[in-house]
Amino acid sequence: MLAQITNGVSAAGQLPDPGSYAAVGWVVFALFCIIGGIRQAIGLWGDLKGPGASKTRITNTPLQVQEAPTFVTEANCSNRYQMTADEIAALKRKVEQLEVERREDARAAAISRKGVYDRIDHVRQELSDKIDTMPSQIVTQLLNTKQLWKETL
Repeated sequence: MLAQITNGVSAAGQLPDPGSYAAVGWVVFALFCIIGGIRQAIGLWGDLKGPGASKTRITNTPLQVQEAPTFVTEANCSNRYQMTADEIAALKRKVEQLEVERREDARAAAISRKGVYDRIDHVRQELSDKIDTMPSQIVTQLLNTKQLWKETL
């Protein structure tokens, strides 16, 4: 076997130059492999020793129970309930008041509309009466030119 290695070439002649990038790369790769192997060995050793041996494990802590500074009483609950009920009742009264105002506004608008329509009918009747009092020739001329539309009642 030594004859195969020294077959005219020395073993040192096959190694790359120590300053080359290839040699440095191999050294770095070998260091990473060694570090990885050591970490694996340490992990295996820790697992073999058992869970109590590790100081970095998180252990359960008991709950800390503290006494409440103030307790809720029945009177406190009743007061808060009454305050909430009063607020709800006030809101209901406000909604009812708004509904009454809306109805009054609608009623006033209807009355106002009725007044406007009555006034329109009154003006229409006045114009119709005035047209009837105009001389028939003028009315005929306006009707023929479609400048006047007379409604038949």
